[in-house]
Amino acid sequence: LKNGVKDGPWVSYHRNGQLNIKGTYKDGKPDGPWVSYHDNGQLNKEVTLKNGVKDGPWVSYHRNGQLNIKGTYKDGKPDGPWVSYHDNGQLNKEVTLKNGVKDGPWVSYHRNGQVESQGTYKDGKEDGLWIFYYDNGQLKSKRTYKNSKREGYENSYHRNGQVESQGAYKDGKKEGLWILYYDNGLVSSKGTYKDGLEVSDSAKSLYRPSLSSPYLDPPKPLLLPDSYTPPSSLTSDALSELKKLLQENQ
Repeated sequence: LKNGVKDGPWVSYHRNGQLNIKGTYKDGKPDGPWVSYHDNGQLNKEVTLKNGVKDGPWVSYHRNGQLNIKGTYKDGKPDGPWVSYHDNGQLNKEVTLKNGVKDGPWVSYHRNGQVESQGTYKDGKEDGLWIFYYDNGQLKSKRTYKNSKREGYENSYHRNGQVESQGAYKDGKKEGLWILYYDNGLVSSKGTYKDGLEVSDSAKSLYRPSLSSPYLDPPKPLLLPDSYTPPSSLTSDALSELKKLLQENQ
């Protein structure tokens, strides 16, 4: 201390005796390189401060010693390219920031190294085409964003590559006909939306088919006319009438 104000080297320790933080104070404010450690002795963070404000390279590490995040601060805000990694060493995210706000290309990765998502930020909001993938490399979905809201027609896919859903967004809300599919390619349900609300679900399926089933389509319901009155006994005329109705509904 100098006149009651921190000035000079600073060191702190974890409860187990391991080094925790070390750096320097100048006129009561952190200044210059600062380093922190996990309680297992591994590096935690390396950062540069100027008059108490982060300014310069920033690097952090996982507890196992693998690199976690690296980037640069400018006047206390993240700025420029930033990269993060999974604890197995694989890339996690690549993003560009401007004055602390995401602005530019974005790419994220699964733990196995496969791309998870890629797109663009503009002034902190998703903008334009975004593409998402499963960890097996299969396409998961394509979306278009406008001012961070989903806009336009889009498809999503099951892990096996079959279409999962088809429909459109308008101003971030579902609009028009949407169709959902099982992973065997059969239709699961259909619905019509307006301003994000479902206004018609008359085509929804009430069954779940499988490829092992001999029936690839659900049986059609028997649609009887309002004027139809069941006969009291099944005469030959009644049988003929019922047979006709059944044929009409096949």
